[in-house]
Amino acid sequence: MATQLFDIKVSSENYHLEPLQQYVQAVAKHCGVPDDKCFQLSILLEEVFVRIVRYAYSGESDHVVQIQGETNAQSFVIKYMYRGIPFAYDPNQAKNEEDEISLQLIRTLSTSYRVIYNGKDGQTIEMCIALPSSSLEEMRQVSESAAKNAGKEIVLATDATKMRLAKTSDLKSIVRCLYEVFGYNYSAASMYSPDDIAERMKSKVYKGIVCTNTKSEVVAHIGMVKANPDDTICESGMAFVSPQYGKRGLFSKLKQTLIEQAAKEKQRGVFSSAVTSHPFTQQGNNAIGCIETGMELSYIPADLQSVVSKANGQRQAVMNYFKATAHTDKREIYIPTRHRQIIEKTYNLLNIERTILQNGGKPTVEHSDYAYTFKVDWNQSICQVSTIGKDFELCMKRNFMRGLSDGMQVFYLQLSLSDPAIDYATAIVEKMGFSYSGIMPYELHDSDTIHFQYIVDTNLNPDLIVAVSDWGKEIKEYAIRQMHLKEQNR
Repeated sequence: MATQLFDIKVSSENYHLEPLQQYVQAVAKHCGVPDDKCFQLSILLEEVFVRIVRYAYSGESDHVVQIQGETNAQSFVIKYMYRGIPFAYDPNQAKNEEDEISLQLIRTLSTSYRVIYNGKDGQTIEMCIALPSSSLEEMRQVSESAAKNAGKEIVLATDATKMRLAKTSDLKSIVRCLYEVFGYNYSAASMYSPDDIAERMKSKVYKGIVCTNTKSEVVAHIGMVKANPDDTICESGMAFVSPQYGKRGLFSKLKQTLIEQAAKEKQRGVFSSAVTSHPFTQQGNNAIGCIETGMELSYIPADLQSVVSKANGQRQAVMNYFKATAHTDKREIYIPTRHRQIIEKTYNLLNIERTILQNGGKPTVEHSDYAYTFKVDWNQSICQVSTIGKDFELCMKRNFMRGLSDGMQVFYLQLSLSDPAIDYATAIVEKMGFSYSGIMPYELHDSDTIHFQYIVDTNLNPDLIVAVSDWGKEIKEYAIRQMHLKEQNR
């Protein structure tokens, strides 16, 4: 959870800089930023402010730069917001040698930074400086103590509950339940809007399952989510249970009900992801027969995690799961030769029948068919490739460079296993530095996919990644080993 520290609007005149630097340094020091990092922050503040004024405001002094500061469990964050000439200042694109030096300073002195284009609201440059582990540990202890004290005050409800599909009349109650669990800290902002949820229901990309009490209030929820209405699998997500109705096993019951509903609707299966900073969600998935299909090692940004997760500032991994229904079918697929063993084992554990065909060499079609999206809030780039064309390498490199310039920290790539050029494509992306992270049945236009990942900062601590089952541990070890192999080849 982020805490705002200050919100200052100053005119685009340089005389503001010195008092602003002194103030920001004092606030940063109070938050636990070391003295040397406070000095670096002062340099960063000047570098960015001066160039915003120079480029976005053409050096004019009658404009405003809004500067916000906030802190979260892992970092001290500075945001610069301004409405100048669109795209005139981009810290990723140096205009001259002086700017190149400035860019190197920004990259070196900040833990991470990103540029956000807000349309009519202008542009935001956001930079983070990681807090030291001692500060994180202190924050974690305070948070754990507060959580324990809060837990003692919760009086568990004793009334009966029942589960059913959500109706539009439940939506406000769903939002109230969400607030009771997360406050306003839930990552999906749309879940706080009954109108947005209703629109998703109408579009058939969301169906909720709720648990209600004797007063017809929603006390637990899980969502059946699709990217597109005609998808043949669905995601199990948006699960939350009111603290007063804890210790009843409602999470497992909700998920089992969702799987049964998916089978009724002739979905081929249900997929989900579980955080790896603790074992509980993974244990719940394993208990109802969900099978691990892969691991994404750097999925959740550090500043979106609970300090209780003990992630100590690193992005958090997730374990991916799949639960097949009776509506699976036989398929012929192509898989990369070098990952054949782990992929075959995954399919065997899923109990999904596949015939593996011989790869067909280079692509025969001219153009690749793919969709490329950026999840800016999470610094993620996601690319789904349904057809591998002769332009595949060019397309991947072009979009990869674009993502780097936009500050993406992780890149995810999904390739259809129905394409005979899979070995060809795998060789290209692994040469770029991508590494294997898993498979997912029926994910892309009813075709199976293979997942690859590219992590900009590969300084991950494996000890902070918890895998519960023996198979989950094998997936973890394979994903980390593949990442290190690709890192050596970069």
